[in-house]
Amino acid sequence: MSVADPQISDRLRELVDAYLDGTIAPPEFAEVESLLRTDEVARAYFVRCAQLHTDLSLEVAARVATEQALAQIPEPAYEPTASRPANRGLTSQSVRWLVAASLLVGMSIGGGVVGLFAAQSIPKVSPPPEPRTLSLDFRGGKSGTLGDVASTRTGFTHRLPGTGIGLPANDPNLRVIPGSGRLEVTATASDLNTRFGLDQAEFPGVRLTDLGFTGSEDFEVVAAVVDVPAMAFVGQFGVYAGVAAEWTVRGGLVSQREEDSYRQFVVNTRDGRDKDAYFIGLGAPGDELQMRLSRIGGKFSMAVENRTSGATSTLATRHSEFLDGKADVVVGVFACDPRGKEHKAVRFGEFTATVWVRPTMK
Repeated sequence: MSVADPQISDRLRELVDAYLDGTIAPPEFAEVESLLRTDEVARAYFVRCAQLHTDLSLEVAARVATEQALAQIPEPAYEPTASRPANRGLTSQSVRWLVAASLLVGMSIGGGVVGLFAAQSIPKVSPPPEPRTLSLDFRGGKSGTLGDVASTRTGFTHRLPGTGIGLPANDPNLRVIPGSGRLEVTATASDLNTRFGLDQAEFPGVRLTDLGFTGSEDFEVVAAVVDVPAMAFVGQFGVYAGVAAEWTVRGGLVSQREEDSYRQFVVNTRDGRDKDAYFIGLGAPGDELQMRLSRIGGKFSMAVENRTSGATSTLATRHSEFLDGKADVVVGVFACDPRGKEHKAVRFGEFTATVWVRPTMK
């Protein structure tokens, strides 16, 4: 059911037709949802097609329902005699149509043509999810948020539960650089793996419930890093999503044994132990990055764009079922240096957290 429009690609037409016909495959369904989130033209086209599809479905359903009602009304059991004058009023067919119409109206008044429409499948088109985004520019956050060493508000409202409980209100490891839109997070001797140094671990963040998250929605957290520092082996930084220090997904860059080298990683922390770790690619001190941790359809992936080299790589980890249905998820940034003697600061910027919330059907 294609609506003529020169702006619409053949691929979009195929996807929307398959969606409305009920023949769409799971990968194509994900492609449709992605287009509806990011492409205004695709959204407008989808709405037009969905409305047309619904109108046609209702018309067909009404026609079939009327025919079913007529079939239940018997023809008169007598035939007029030859001497009887022809009835110029209502014919038997007209009576049947009127009775059917009366049935339809009467049943509609009772809350819908339930009996007659029961066999019909009229699709309900749900509106696409709407993004709700929280952005931090690190130019002075709202009062009540975490404070840096100089008591400047960072904008982060919470910490990953189980981390940073030994840190003071004005955190010496956090520093908002005035006028730069940057937040320095000094890595501490800590690591979620083995629960090492958690009382000093730096995992500032925000709650997704503040964006309407209930546990099932898609979401993502994005942060930029300027001028990657040199860290000791297994020194790491990036973005995370979790409900506790022991139950978290995190990803970013981790330092290698070779001097001044990094690899991208994503890992599940299960009951205080890192599991399902995946690694790829290389980075180096001085690089500028954008890191994106996404959960789409319950599956996590970690993308790192190296803005210095121009390369982008994406990793997916094993399904993090321990976060399924959990509403109390905190997302944010982190920096850990469990083996380093001189703890380096990671400079973060352009932080956003987004939740795709489905509007309530009216």
